[in-house]
Amino acid sequence: MSSPPARSSRFLRYLSRILPRRRAVTERLLRELIFSFRFKEADALVSTSEARLTLDERALKRLRKATRYGRTSQLVAALGEEYVPRNFSRLRYRLFGAPATQALGKWWIRGIDEQRVLVRGIVDGSCRRVGLFINDRLVRLINTEEIPGDKRQRRKFKFNLKEDAIRRFPKKATIGFGTMGGYLVRRGSDKLTYRNALINGDGTLFKKLARNYFINKKGQLKLALDQDEDWKARAMVAYETLKEYFERTFGYKTYFICGTLLGYAREHDFIPHDDDLDVSFLSKETSPEGVKREMTEIVFRMLLDGFDIKLARRPGFFKPRINGIKIDVTPMWHDRGELWMLNATHLRDGPHIIEPVQVGRFRGCDVYVPSNPERVLELEYGPGWKVPDPGYRTRFDPDDDAYLLRSCLSLEEMKELYQRYLKEASRRPGVGRLSAVAVNLESLVTGEGGRQAP
Repeated sequence: MSSPPARSSRFLRYLSRILPRRRAVTERLLRELIFSFRFKEADALVSTSEARLTLDERALKRLRKATRYGRTSQLVAALGEEYVPRNFSRLRYRLFGAPATQALGKWWIRGIDEQRVLVRGIVDGSCRRVGLFINDRLVRLINTEEIPGDKRQRRKFKFNLKEDAIRRFPKKATIGFGTMGGYLVRRGSDKLTYRNALINGDGTLFKKLARNYFINKKGQLKLALDQDEDWKARAMVAYETLKEYFERTFGYKTYFICGTLLGYAREHDFIPHDDDLDVSFLSKETSPEGVKREMTEIVFRMLLDGFDIKLARRPGFFKPRINGIKIDVTPMWHDRGELWMLNATHLRDGPHIIEPVQVGRFRGCDVYVPSNPERVLELEYGPGWKVPDPGYRTRFDPDDDAYLLRSCLSLEEMKELYQRYLKEASRRPGVGRLSAVAVNLESLVTGEGGRQAP
C-alpha cells in the first residue's frame, strides 16, 4: 500500500496535468459565451466553483469584468429587440462535453502596423452585426453586408482601426470578434483572439470609453458629440462660412445630408456617434464625368481662396477644413430619373425631394435642408431611420459601381490637379493646402507611386 506522501505526490502530478487543460477549457468557454453576446450565462459561469478552481485569480478577474462590461454595455442596450439573452440552463451540459456555443464565421488581419489594423471577415447569412472585442470587452458594433453571388448566402464585414484608438489600447491587448448566437474564429486556426505587440497601447482605452469616448465607424477614438459642445460650436461657424461662400461663389446652396441631416430630423442636434459635418449641393451637371469636372474646378477655386482641402478618391467627395472642422462636401446630381452622390449613395427618387432647398433651424442657426428630409433619410438609411443604428456604415451597391466610378478622380487626374495647384501656389500667397486620403500627391508628381500603405 502506498504511503500518504506517495499518494499526495501522485495526486499533485495528476493536478499538474489536468488543471492546465481544465483551465484552457473553462477560459475558452467563457470567451465563446462572451463573444456570442451571452453575457448573462458567462457571468453565471465565472461565479461557479468550476471557474474559481480552474482559473487563476488574474484571469478570473479579467473575465468577470468582461462579462459585466457586456451586460451593462450601451452598445447592447442599443440593439433593443435584436438582443435576446439565452437561458443559463444549457450551460451545465457544456461542462460535461455537450456544446452550447457555435462558430458562425471567420476573420483575419489584412494588414497591420503602428498606425492601423485592417480586419476582414465572413459570417453566416443570419449575422447582421458583429461585435469588436478588445481584451474580451465589447467596444464596437459593425454591420455586415451581403456577398454578391455567394452560394452559401454568407455575409462579409470589414473594419479599420486607426492609430488614435490603437495607442489607447491595453498594454497587452487582444482583438476578437463575435456575433449574437455565435463566436468568430481566426481564419486558418481555431483561435478566438489575436495578439501583437504593435497593438499594445498605454492602457487608457476603457477609461476613455467610460468618459463618453467611442470608437467611430472609421476606427478612430472620439468624444461623443453630445458631450463636445466646443466641437459643435466650431462646426456651426464652419458651416455658416461654407454656406455663405458656396452660395456667393458658385450659386449653390449647401444643405445637410447623411448623418448631419439625420441629427437635424431625429435628435434635433448632432447625433452622438457621428464624427463630422456632412453637406451636399445639387449640381447642374447630369453625368458622372460632368460632376467630376465641376468638382475639380470648385476644389481648385477654393484652394486659391485659401481653403485647405483634402480629396477622397473613392468615394469622391472633398473635405475643406474650416475653423478646425473637416466638412464632407459631397456633390449630388440627377440622372436616369434618380439622384446620385459621390459618396456612393443612390437615392431612387427625383430632384423634387431636394429642391426647392428649405431653411431650417439647427442649434440656433439658419441651415439649408432638402425639401423633404424624411424621404431623403428613408431612401438612404431605410424605413427604420428613426431608430439609432450603432453599427451603421454606408452600403455600397455593386450594381452602381461601374456608373459611380466614372465620377471618381483617377490617380492621373489627381496628379494633374496637384500640378496646377503647385504652379499657382508658387506665384501667389495665401493659397490653401491640398492633400488626399491614402494618396501621397507629392510622390505622384515625382513618379514614386503615390499610393500610401493600406
